[in-house]
Amino acid sequence: MIPPIYQTSFPFKEGLAYVETKNGNGFINKNGEKVIDLKYNTSIEFNDGYSIVTSFKTNKDGVIDKDGNLIIPYIYDTLLDFHEGIACYNSGGKWGFIDTTGTEITPAKFEYDSNFTNGLASVCLKNKCGVINKKGELVIDAKYDCIGNFVEIK
Repeated sequence: MIPPIYQTSFPFKEGLAYVETKNGNGFINKNGEKVIDLKYNTSIEFNDGYSIVTSFKTNKDGVIDKDGNLIIPYIYDTLLDFHEGIACYNSGGKWGFIDTTGTEITPAKFEYDSNFTNGLASVCLKNKCGVINKKGELVIDAKYDCIGNFVEIK
């Protein structure tokens, strides 16, 4: 049993649970052992083996792996979790995409973007929506009012 010493805890995902204290946030394992130090301002649960964390010092987002190693520095205004190895980021009020090494897939130029699903993501440019692939190439022109996520129904 995990002792009730955290202000907030979230469900386990990928073997770790995100926990919050008044002094910082981090991750524990299913035995209640602290696996990643409680040193972050905020964090997102692990997805695809990575977690988005926010630095207390800079209030910027970066990325850690399951060992707590900072693999993408704290340089983003907002980062959303990884899907299919790609995350959305915000810079200057626009959205773009990076991969798990921090390599930019697209610059921050979209008014809106969605997570990748089945290799595709919807994006909006000049209030019109289109679709890009994982190379950042527009595969459906931005000419629609709205495009949702791509889901394969079996």
